[in-house]
Amino acid sequence: MLFLFYLGWLLMVLALVSTAAETFVRTTPGGSIFVTPAYELWYALWPGGLTVTQIRVEKLAPVLWDPVVTSVLALPAWLLLGLPGVILAWTCRPGRKMTPTEQDEHRKHVDSLFLYDALAREAKRDGMDDGPDDMEPDHGGHEAIEAAERDYEEVEKNLSEEAAADADEASRFSGPIIDVEAIHEVPLERSIENQVPGDNDDEQTVEEGARKRS
Repeated sequence: MLFLFYLGWLLMVLALVSTAAETFVRTTPGGSIFVTPAYELWYALWPGGLTVTQIRVEKLAPVLWDPVVTSVLALPAWLLLGLPGVILAWTCRPGRKMTPTEQDEHRKHVDSLFLYDALAREAKRDGMDDGPDDMEPDHGGHEAIEAAERDYEEVEKNLSEEAAADADEASRFSGPIIDVEAIHEVPLERSIENQVPGDNDDEQTVEEGARKRS
């Protein structure tokens, strides 16, 4: 309906333009003095378009051009454009009286626009808006992640401290460190020399024991 309303205004504007164009046609030789038919106005402004239109209409039906179209074009252009424009603009205006069906559709549309406000008023009346806003973003998940990160860092710190303490305690109670490579580097002859006196000591000990028994 709103489209037809604007279309009516467009036709009325074109009617005013055609009225102004009639003054140009009256100044041409052979033009009408009082009322200028739409046929003469069309031929004066765009003769080629009038000829092409006549040929196409006569191809469909010769009777359709004459007398039907010629009778319509005998009227002034401002009347052909202005009359339907006024009718459309008046009947399709936004504030006109609507039919019961249109009134029902308009009422439904208005109710849908104010549905949220009505629901909000009902919720406020029932006391449902006293709590926190459920549309507010919840940042509890971020706090839980930060707490987990702090706990993880604290556990790592405790484990590192315990490992350092265990290392200190192990170094305190452990014996001297034996260099295995240095032991393997001792010459074999030196090790045999070191073992020979031990063998002689054992033989002397056995002989002394035998003399005592005798």
